[in-house]
Formats: sequence, C-alpha cells, structure tokens
Amino acid sequence: MVYKYFRKADLQNLILIIFISNLLYFHTYQSSFHLDDFSTVVDRPLIKNLDTFFDNASGIFSNRVFLLYSFALNYRMGGLGVIGYHFINIIIHIISSIFLYFLVKELIKSQFFDSCQLRKTRCQLNKTVPLLASLLFSIHPLQTESVTYISSRSTLAVALFFLGSLFFFIKGSSLFFKPLKEIKYKIYLIGYFSFGVLFFLLGTGFKETIIVLPLIFFLYMLLFHYENLRLRKKVFIPICLLILLLFIHGIGYFIHLKEIEQLSISYQKSDFQKKSIEEAAIQLKKIKKEQHPILNLFYFLNDRPNILTNIYNRIVHVYNAGKDSFPTKIYLLSELKIIGFYYIKLLFLPFNQSVFPDFPVFKAEHWKTFALSLFIIFSIAFYSLSSNLKLITFSFFWYVITIMPSSSFIPLNDLVSEHRTYLSNIG
Repeated sequence: MVYKYFRKADLQNLILIIFISNLLYFHTYQSSFHLDDFSTVVDRPLIKNLDTFFDNASGIFSNRVFLLYSFALNYRMGGLGVIGYHFINIIIHIISSIFLYFLVKELIKSQFFDSCQLRKTRCQLNKTVPLLASLLFSIHPLQTESVTYISSRSTLAVALFFLGSLFFFIKGSSLFFKPLKEIKYKIYLIGYFSFGVLFFLLGTGFKETIIVLPLIFFLYMLLFHYENLRLRKKVFIPICLLILLLFIHGIGYFIHLKEIEQLSISYQKSDFQKKSIEEAAIQLKKIKKEQHPILNLFYFLNDRPNILTNIYNRIVHVYNAGKDSFPTKIYLLSELKIIGFYYIKLLFLPFNQSVFPDFPVFKAEHWKTFALSLFIIFSIAFYSLSSNLKLITFSFFWYVITIMPSSSFIPLNDLVSEHRTYLSNIG
C-alpha cells in the first residue's frame, strides 16, 4: 500500500513542501529566547537533568510531560544553544505540513461524487488541493509566531499528533466499512486505529487542546460516512457508551474536586490538623467514600493520576488563573470579536501582526463592531453549511471546534495570541 502514497507526483510535492518551509524559516535559527521561553526552558531545572527527568516530573502523567522531555533532550544535546530548539520546531512544522497533505487527500477521496464528470473533478482536486493546502499552511505568515517562538513547541507538536491521529483514524474508518476478506487488511485496520490512539495519547503529553480531536473525528464520520453509520446501528452503541462514560468521568472529577475542597475546609477546623498531610489525605478519602457511597461510583479513576485527570487539572488551573483577569462572559464576547476582526482578518490579510496585539476588552459601546464580527462569522457559516462540498463544511467546523479551547468561555490571561490559531488555520 506504500506505493499509493509515494507516487512520483507525491514525492515531488513533499520535496517542494520541505524545501520551501526550510527556505522560509532558515533565517530564524539564531533567534534568541523570549518571554515564556525563560520560565519554560532557560530557568527550568527539570529539563537540565535528563537522567532523573521522570522522577522529578512526578511521573508520566504530569502536565505536558512530553513537551518538557523534548526540551530536556534539546538541553542534553546542545545546552541553551537556540539552534537546536529552533531546528526541532521547524522539523515538527514540516512533518505537520506533510501529514496535512495526506489528510487532505483522504478527505477528498471520502467526498462522494455521483457522476463521471464529478469524479474527474475529484481527480483534479486530488492533484492540486493537497499541495496548495499544505504549502499555504506551512508558509502562511500567521504561523510565524508558532514556529519561531520556542515555547510554542506545545502548539506545533499537538498539531502534529492531532493531524497524525486523525489521519490514521480516517484510514482505519475507510477500511472498517468495507468487507475485509484478506487477513492483511484486517491487520491494516488494527494498525491504523492503534497508531491513531498512540498519536492521541502522545499529543496529550504536549498540550491539552487535543481533547477536541474526538469531536473532529465524530464530525468526519457524520459528514463522510453517514450512510454507513445509519446502516450499522451497532456502531452507534459503542460510541454512545464511550461518550456516556467520559461524561460520567468528567462529572465525577468535578464532584470529587468539590468534595475534597469542602472536606479540606472541615479538616482545618478539626482535630485532623495535628496529623501529617499524608494521613489527612487518607482520612479525607475514607470520609468521602463513607459519606457518599453512591456518588463514589462517579469517582472511577479520579483519585489517581491519568490522562483525563491531567487534562481536567489543567483546565481548572487555567480557568482559576484566567478568571481573575477577565470575567467569563466578557472574555467570551471579546473572543467573538477577536475571531472576526483579528484572526480571520489575518488569514486573508496577514499585515500588522504583533506579539502583543492591542485589542480592547469588550464593552457595551463596542456593540457595532461586535455585531459586525458576528455577521462575518455567520456569513462564513452560512456559505460553508450550504455548500455541496462536504470538505468545505468540514473545514468550517474544524475551525470552530479547534479554536474553542482558547477562545470560548474559559478565560486565559491574554485575550489575543496568534499562535493559538495554528491548528485552527488548517480549516
């Protein structure tokens, strides 16, 4: 099956993508550390001892552990020399562009064409659109901050694993709905889904925004495999059960968190306060289980480190840090205006970019610009949803879903940051 993906035209296109991307960012190898680079890399003792990294990082489920480990590898090989850090960032960016090339090819193949003429159109699209999409993604000026800002490796890497995971899931799903008579295709099916899961798990170690990947894959299945899903009702049962379990797990986490907070307050006022912290923690869990035996069913795997609790912890940490800067409603309204008047504008007119964009917080007197921003967003939505090409509809929802973690109801410390659009720009 390899020859299908590395025909001569594909190989030429990949060489072109690699060459142009390297040429574009070659002058950035000497760029110095800036802003968060100091707290993330320069002044971070954790990355400076690779041998004891996982011991000091509190295990494999600590926050963004693979991101920090990549910096630790950089430090082992070249200390604080910036060339190595930029080299890895650019390599990640190029690999993401390559994954995007093949992902777009798969999406075009998934688009159903019911006439010979339209099938010829698909062949033409398959020759030009993947290359154009990949090149535009790799060289667009709006991606500059993500690639050149060393700390933005989290954004680059999560995009790579996001694209890789989705690609393997799409390849697996295309085989899943076909009758597989030969054993080799069954092996391919298992392999695709296994790599999809592996890439997803690796992505959680770089940035928590990969949590929206299941929504993107579910959207793909609805748009491109709706008939197959409708005919195979047995597919819906495992999906619904998985969603239900994840929902219960999420509820359990926040109930668990609230219970611990309340019991901690009680602990401070009781005779427990004379005991050690370890004994107090054990006692709190014991009381929690005794007082709430039914609710304890919701606490499945919430009292130990794992991928989901790591993501939940990060969301709570970010929310608690950001709510002091911006009220939730004000942040959401501001972000809706920013999407229409800054992020989307820069996609089409990438001028006057800035590391610190001066964008005002939403106020009542800004209702005209806010209304115009909503008009822009809804106009794009109307065009995308009314299009006969599922790929356009998919692209619109891609942008909306992937921008949500940073531009919705969870306030961040900064209103605007161009690197947050790196993954969304693919849409």
